[in-house]
Amino acid sequence: MSVGVLFTQGLVTGDPHAVLGEILEQAEAADRLGFSHALTTEHKYSDEYFGSPLHLSFAIAARTSRVRVGTAIAIAPLYNPVELAQDAAMLDQLSGGRARPGVSTRPSGSSAMRTRTTGSPSQAGSTPSTTSR
Repeated sequence: MSVGVLFTQGLVTGDPHAVLGEILEQAEAADRLGFSHALTTEHKYSDEYFGSPLHLSFAIAARTSRVRVGTAIAIAPLYNPVELAQDAAMLDQLSGGRARPGVSTRPSGSSAMRTRTTGSPSQAGSTPSTTSR
């Protein structure tokens, strides 16, 4: 069994630089303590979350040596697919093969928010997320 940590970046109530520093310190602790994964999430249009999970994953990879790093989800329709694939591949190379990117086909939340984010409402029955490897 493996146990990881998920950084939702929820309720950013302090200085963003300080909050990000705390997340990185927690990721380092997870690495030292033997956790298997340190994953980030993506939330758009919220003052309570950071919206760049892949960038944070790069920072976590730079500060850790063993824990697998990546996104619990990145909202794929918001990215150029080639750039998203290149960024995931770069994360894998820089982390020494520890990247575990997960993507979602749509943002969670209300239909109105999904439409505002991607330009189209979600499709009924679509698979909400996929994680590689």
